[in-house]
Amino acid sequence: SLLSLAVLKPSTKKEKASLSADHTGAASQMITVAILLAVIAGGLFWQVSSRAKALAIKNAGDKIVKTAYAKEGLKKIRRAMQIYISLTGAPPTKPEDLIKQGVIEPSGLVDPWNNRYQIKFQKGNFTLFSNGPDINLTNDNVYFP
Repeated sequence: SLLSLAVLKPSTKKEKASLSADHTGAASQMITVAILLAVIAGGLFWQVSSRAKALAIKNAGDKIVKTAYAKEGLKKIRRAMQIYISLTGAPPTKPEDLIKQGVIEPSGLVDPWNNRYQIKFQKGNFTLFSNGPDINLTNDNVYFP
């Protein structure tokens, strides 16, 4: 028989316990790997969401700063228009008149979003504003106070 030739040995309780322990060890290793992967995935998710929040805060801060610069730019245009009127006796008919008269630089007519400030002339009065981040008449426009 194979048992008498020592090719096949009868299993003992120790060997069965050893085999059982090997399966338990593999299972615990798999659980450990799964936990590590979950921690890594959680960390990556946290990092991505933190960056999104930081970007949103930065964009909000940029908008506040650019809005403040836009208001200052509008004040400069108003002063330039007052100087123009005192020099010529009449309001300008278009923004380029301010440049031709030398009361403002061409860059003074461009808002922080790289769009031209808007000057609407009506019956001797004018309205100054910036379209803000977009180029449409929306609630993000910046008007001269």
